[in-house]
Amino acid sequence: MNFIAFDFETTGGKNQRPCSLGITVIEDNQIVNEYYSLINPEIKISPSATKIHGITNKDVKDAPLFPVVWKEVISLFNKYGIAFAHNVSFDKKVLFDALLHYNLEFPKCLFLCSFRYCQDSYPNLPKHNLDYLCKFFNLNAKCTHNSLDDSRAVAKLILKMLDNESIFNAKACVCVPEVEGKEQEEDGVLPTLEYQKCDCIDFKDKSFVATGDLVEMSRSDLQQFIVSQGGKLKSGVSSKTDYLIVGLEDLTAVKDKQSAKSNKIKEAEELIAKGKPIKIIKGSDFLSIVKRCISDE
Repeated sequence: MNFIAFDFETTGGKNQRPCSLGITVIEDNQIVNEYYSLINPEIKISPSATKIHGITNKDVKDAPLFPVVWKEVISLFNKYGIAFAHNVSFDKKVLFDALLHYNLEFPKCLFLCSFRYCQDSYPNLPKHNLDYLCKFFNLNAKCTHNSLDDSRAVAKLILKMLDNESIFNAKACVCVPEVEGKEQEEDGVLPTLEYQKCDCIDFKDKSFVATGDLVEMSRSDLQQFIVSQGGKLKSGVSSKTDYLIVGLEDLTAVKDKQSAKSNKIKEAEELIAKGKPIKIIKGSDFLSIVKRCISDE
């Protein structure tokens, strides 16, 4: 398996910014490369943050700004297509906030969580923090709040988990559930309707709408991916909609319990009946396309 593991240390505070980045690169289940850089955040590092990671304002005074660092590493995110972090929602938010602040290009990759991966696979462990997991699995890894050390620890943790092939299908990994018809899943119900089989999509200038839960892909990840491919994710169905992506619906949230159709699905069907060429596709088919797009990068 090929992927990267990454970790940010930050300034702390409400509008925190990255002050260091560590990346560990995995090819064919082997560590092949590493990257580390301090980052000048252009704001002060809080004393409480310095107590955690040891980075001071003096340390980053002459460090490169984030745009310089990002120019050096975006190719790693794009090339390997999968980026793990421990509690990835934190590191991804730090990254996305920095990209938006500096108006930089977003990466073409999926962000996966080693914390959730281990939590799903070993729910009975008393803790799932990185330090505890590395000790539990007897990994030779430091968890010091140094971003390179922590990215290396995440990489070793994922490699350890991947030793067991059955664990590879944990929710934190990109897996596509095979769901046909209206079947009850843990996360909801797939609505009963006529879906269009879709093996590939030309994303450029196309308008997408999503309904239901895609399970393996959050709305923010979905929007990021579609935009990175040249498309647009809209909040509502209209005559300009090209694709409606249908995930699992919560029966408690839809009026039509029999078909499990959301309002967006019904609006799309009405427009299709009037001759609008809207394609309604399963979320699982869309996720398969996502994986192929990433593997082709």
